[in-house]
Amino acid sequence: MLSHSKRKITKAERKKLRDSFERDGVLCIEEGMSEINEEELMEEILEGMNRNRVDTWEKKLRMQTLMQETPEALKAITRIKEYAELIVGADYNNPENQKLREFASLTSFPGCKAQCWHRDSTEINAVLITGFMNLYKTKKESGALQVVKGSHKNIKWLEEIKVENINTIEVPAKSLTFIDSRIIHRGGSNTSTCEIRPVIYASFGQGDLKEPGYFLDTNMSGKHRIQPAEN
Repeated sequence: MLSHSKRKITKAERKKLRDSFERDGVLCIEEGMSEINEEELMEEILEGMNRNRVDTWEKKLRMQTLMQETPEALKAITRIKEYAELIVGADYNNPENQKLREFASLTSFPGCKAQCWHRDSTEINAVLITGFMNLYKTKKESGALQVVKGSHKNIKWLEEIKVENINTIEVPAKSLTFIDSRIIHRGGSNTSTCEIRPVIYASFGQGDLKEPGYFLDTNMSGKHRIQPAEN
């Protein structure tokens, strides 16, 4: 887990981060979004829900909406890009794999059931990375992200998920978690009585994979991309 205070890192440290992400398929950066105003982002999420925008829907107390090009949202996506560029590898040298493919929010409310275990892509050579910003402190009880580390390396059908292999990502407010699209993961169940778990997320990579929803406002299409940091 990387600390926000180590944003300026050496080439050796960057290689260690890349190796860790390649091995595990997940990387957490505690408080990596500390300069972002989470309340402004939360207001935008709620505005989208209250207006009943066509890009918002509800399913079992888990709501999703597209993010718009507001000043604070653009600050957030810029920070996600900067961190992503530190950890992605040579597969992202392809210009088509550098493009922003998703920028949306996902909020679970008390009583929300866990998602089914899934991969965002089941293609062996898929190139897609997603960064999740947790607006508030995230605990297991509020529906924290759960992953099976390393599962992006061995893709198969009808895979049994063993309890001992589950990693629950509990992080402070304004932390950032990256996952490889092929890793097995889910949003956990929100068993709390009064806590929500709002996240905004951005995905960069291939635009022709079968499984991803590619939730992106058309006004943002083609405007943002990442490039791997020089080795």
